[in-house]
Amino acid sequence: MRSFTFETQKKSFSEPVGKMEQKAEKPYLLIRTRYPVFSPCEDGEKEKPSEKRFCEKINRFYAESAERFASDVPPKDRKKAIFLAEKSQKPCSFVWHTEVPFNGKELLSVFTDISGFDGENTVKRRFCALWSVSDGSLLMPKKVFFTGAKQRKNVVKMLCDIAESNARRGIFTYYDNFAAIINKHFSFDSFYFVPNGAAFYFDGGLLSPRTEEVTVFVAPFEKLEGILKIVPEQ
Repeated sequence: MRSFTFETQKKSFSEPVGKMEQKAEKPYLLIRTRYPVFSPCEDGEKEKPSEKRFCEKINRFYAESAERFASDVPPKDRKKAIFLAEKSQKPCSFVWHTEVPFNGKELLSVFTDISGFDGENTVKRRFCALWSVSDGSLLMPKKVFFTGAKQRKNVVKMLCDIAESNARRGIFTYYDNFAAIINKHFSFDSFYFVPNGAAFYFDGGLLSPRTEEVTVFVAPFEKLEGILKIVPEQ
């Protein structure tokens, strides 16, 4: 089985933008990236050529994506960061943070949280990818789920039941109309696998005022019979 570690990089911006003549005394924009680095196999296991190719492809994809995120900051965003940093006396920040929630034999789930801090508030958005190990392709939701109206209704009800239970027990707090929000914003696109099921998520600020927190509901594999086309192996 492949193993992985994480690479972390930091970058700061203090140089002038456009017609701005003077360099800032301190950074006005900080960027941090964290992305996975996969190895084909653990100690004692025989390395497979297909696994090696897969790891090389995935490593290149996430390393290059993180590098573009850190480097390709449009001038308009940098100018805005200068203004907000001067206003709040705090540097703005962008964070690219990747996690590997499921590392299976044939499937690999990865998600990346991209967050921005404007000196006062943090907003977070999550993006996920499900990789096929055999050919290194990205699997779309229709390859993973039966996505008809009946299946969508069943999953939405499942997530609403979880949310209601969480709220009743005081684990999480949601907006009073959370059921309507879940029904409106649910998408089979917004999921990733975890060891015990499929995690469906909603970006920060949708289900509660907390813009910095992504809301996640895990539907166990045993409750997704007739909805999942494939059940991943660990």
